[in-house]
Amino acid sequence: MVASAALALLAAALAPRAARALTADQVGVIDWHAQGIGEVAHVLLPAARRRHAYVAGASGALACIELKTGELAWRHVLDDGDEADALTWAGGALVSLSGGGKHLRAWAPEDGTLLWETLVYGGDEAAQDPRRTAVALLALRTDADRDGEPDLAVLSAGGVSVHSAVDGELVWASDAATKLAATDARPVAMYQPLVEGSGADALVVAALADVTSGAAGTLEALRYDVQLGDIERSASQRLPKEVATGAGLAVAGQGTALVGVSAAGDALVVATAEAAGKKIKAAQYPLAGIVDTNAPGSRVAAHALGEDAPAGAIGLRARGADGSVVSGAVLSVSAAAPPRVIHAVPAGAAATAAVIAPKSAAVLGAIVDASAADATRLTVFDFSDGSIVSTMDVDGRGGAAHGGAVLATLSVYTRKDGSAGYRCVLASEDHSLALMQQGVVAWEREEALASIVTAHFVELPVDESAGAVPVASSRSPDELWRMQVLNMKLSLRLATRAEYEELQVLRAADPSKTNPHRDPVGLRQLIVCLTAAGKVFGLHSGDGRALWSAYLGAGAAGDGALRAVLPWREGGEDGTEHELLALGAVPGGATTRAMWIRASDGAVLAEEVLPIAATRAIPLAGEAFEGSRGERPVLLVGASGELHLVGVTGGDAADPIAAADAREALASRASKVFYYESDEVSGEIRGYGLVPDAAAAVGVRRAPLWQLTLPPSERMEAVVERTADAVHTQVKVLGDRSALYKYLGPNTAAVFATAVRAQDDEDGAESGADASVGSAPVVPGLVVYILDTATGRVLYRTLHLGSSGPVQAAFYENWVVYHYWSEEAMRNEMSVLELFDDTRDRPSHIKEGIMRLLGAEVEAPTASSHSLPPLRVLAQTYYIPMSARAMAATSTAQGVTARQVLLGTGTDQVLALDRRLLDPRRPLKPTAASKEERLPPYSEMLPVDPRRMLTHKHTVAKLRLIEVAPTHLESTCLVFAVGLDRYLTRLAPSRSYDTISDSFNYLLLTVTVVGMVVATLVASKLAHRKDLARRWK
Repeated sequence: MVASAALALLAAALAPRAARALTADQVGVIDWHAQGIGEVAHVLLPAARRRHAYVAGASGALACIELKTGELAWRHVLDDGDEADALTWAGGALVSLSGGGKHLRAWAPEDGTLLWETLVYGGDEAAQDPRRTAVALLALRTDADRDGEPDLAVLSAGGVSVHSAVDGELVWASDAATKLAATDARPVAMYQPLVEGSGADALVVAALADVTSGAAGTLEALRYDVQLGDIERSASQRLPKEVATGAGLAVAGQGTALVGVSAAGDALVVATAEAAGKKIKAAQYPLAGIVDTNAPGSRVAAHALGEDAPAGAIGLRARGADGSVVSGAVLSVSAAAPPRVIHAVPAGAAATAAVIAPKSAAVLGAIVDASAADATRLTVFDFSDGSIVSTMDVDGRGGAAHGGAVLATLSVYTRKDGSAGYRCVLASEDHSLALMQQGVVAWEREEALASIVTAHFVELPVDESAGAVPVASSRSPDELWRMQVLNMKLSLRLATRAEYEELQVLRAADPSKTNPHRDPVGLRQLIVCLTAAGKVFGLHSGDGRALWSAYLGAGAAGDGALRAVLPWREGGEDGTEHELLALGAVPGGATTRAMWIRASDGAVLAEEVLPIAATRAIPLAGEAFEGSRGERPVLLVGASGELHLVGVTGGDAADPIAAADAREALASRASKVFYYESDEVSGEIRGYGLVPDAAAAVGVRRAPLWQLTLPPSERMEAVVERTADAVHTQVKVLGDRSALYKYLGPNTAAVFATAVRAQDDEDGAESGADASVGSAPVVPGLVVYILDTATGRVLYRTLHLGSSGPVQAAFYENWVVYHYWSEEAMRNEMSVLELFDDTRDRPSHIKEGIMRLLGAEVEAPTASSHSLPPLRVLAQTYYIPMSARAMAATSTAQGVTARQVLLGTGTDQVLALDRRLLDPRRPLKPTAASKEERLPPYSEMLPVDPRRMLTHKHTVAKLRLIEVAPTHLESTCLVFAVGLDRYLTRLAPSRSYDTISDSFNYLLLTVTVVGMVVATLVASKLAHRKDLARRWK
């Protein structure tokens, strides 16, 4: 009896626990977290802090990087819309201007502590007056408020304000727009500093203004007294029309000239103002011979070279249609003489900001040339005569893998032998950031991973090495023994704090996590990530390191580009390699780049430029399309409906089948291929299909099937397709033994739109209801459509009165859950729709089920979108006290494990909500049936348990995407959260019922069992002796 009780207690203590949320001892063991900055827009290498680089990302990150290692010393993530506009060094602190010039802040360079913050303007002032948008931050040489530090000037399209560098207090401000000489003019470009007066107490700013359409523009200069903020003098100059409407204004070195490019892009415009502010001189010079203006779609713009640049120094950069640099130059300009080329900038290169050498006081600049495929050249030159001071060739980092140079910042230091050394922080087109020093890449940061667009999981390769030993056994016997001892002491609560931390270090250092080969239970997988920079990465799910990367080119970057990574060939347990097809199309171009990538190592197997500017890629499934090795071709669709088959033309090694066979297969199955496109601007969703056409290049042509147009009063918020993952059963058995049949139409999507609706429009209207506003009083609302994408039929429509976006939604199996804002209740809400097949006379499939159990082949029943069953929709709405950035749901291999809804919260964490909390059938009062289903009673508010935060102590900055992948264990899935940061963890929604926990204490079990056996033997012996002694008596 005692032994049985002890064994029961032991089993309970050692039972594996669920990873429903992370506990402190699991942090770093079953999860990992990586921070990012994103595309770098500003880099500062102050002479006072030679061991650090200060950067600002285009996504709102402000960070300090250790120049020795490339690691983040500190980082701050600014709010959405508060991205940094400028960085400077003033008063021994890092000063940032952000939010369109609204926020001026000073940060401690050592640890990033906010020293002070001030508002340049407040409220909705910028929205009411667009002139308030700031364009420049200037560190003055004058201490206007006499606090011991030179002040800061913020220049905007409406004027100039001067602030103290000590505490940010406003010294003075001036609305220069009211002082323009042309009263009918309005600023359309920017205010920029031209020159600071020789007495360090005057500031000259200039404005380019347009008058009515077709008239000439006016360039004006205003001279300010820095001490008082008074305008002392002003001057103006009329400019030709083609100059006034041009773009690309920048300030030459030391503020001596304002440089722009004409509207035609063939002339350089140089305007100078005297220090006294009395006169403006403007001149035009042809760009021919300076930069290449003949490239199709090229655009020329001027850019400043930093506050240390010599007088008149300016940079020019010509970009092609895909955004890459095609040519450039570093010039010295003035209005009195033609521009002088100091140094040419080749294609794919970037000119750095100027720096002053510490000993010679020479002003130096650099050209970073990344046009070579596998090398980068750093050329340091003297601004005075353009002579080359130093040349550094860096191998292993070139344009093929990283694209051209975008931003380069040079720093000069003194080596131990007294000679000058050069280091350069380089930002490339693929958003990577690297430090080049002494001819090598000291470190590299792949910041493209901060802009992941899509992510999906594939199997790692099989370990085919002879006599491969599982990596788990690579731990030394001493480590294994030590871990078991520490585990036992921790279970018995005998471990000290130091021993607990030692155990955590040993568990986190598990070498099996980083093994580059697949494991039997599928916990190690490859995460294929496609980024907004047009770069594809293969990340290891064990620790998040990049196993490989492939760059699609600058044409695949940007909001308008097609970027896609599709499975090309599935791998298998027999060692068959998994292959991917990566596609990147140039916005507005005529081609698409295709790369066939081997998933195991990222090797590019084939590459081709396709003669179509694709806007959509459709994988073609079915044995008729598969090649001899299992390859699956892809149908590309252009903006005008043109079609192209990938992988069936050209006859190279990537071709799965002959072109003629592919045309025939596509034509015979044209009716089964369809897709839809949504246009949020016009509020239209259009469905397309394929029809045979012998004259077409691929044997078929696109034909419109249906169109859904939202009423003018509705604005499309989002379209969410049903996720095609495993479904364990099509029947939901209720607590009273009745059944509901799930509607599992594969061609189903949810459409969300914010609308102004008639107040008497009832919530939950059936399909076919009138979508017009009507003449009744109107109120805002959120409209939800359940749409069949094969036929365009609206299956269901509902309206949430007084609600609006933004909407985050997830569509799994037969249910849709979505998060939105209720303006009426002023709170965040979540609603759920559950779709069931409401067919009354349902045929019995008992016979087919018995035949399947007996092993007989039975033809599966079919369904068609053209004969849809009646639907029964259950709906419910709940209140949740937090906003949402992303949403997903757990997914397991067979769909048996209960689901959890994963909510990316406004605090950049991931919350796991039990799916039963969002069941629309939650009863007001518990019944026997609801208790059997374990349905919680209805409550208006969804409970938020902090222990359900999967991210534990981490945050995923700017969280925007959650991806879930099943493992081979039915109980467990992998959750990958993406934003500026990346976070991955394991989750077991219904506890780990099919595996033993990694922390299972085998030693304690062994000691307990051995102790029980010994105790049993001793007790038996003692009982025998006692019984024998009793009998002798």
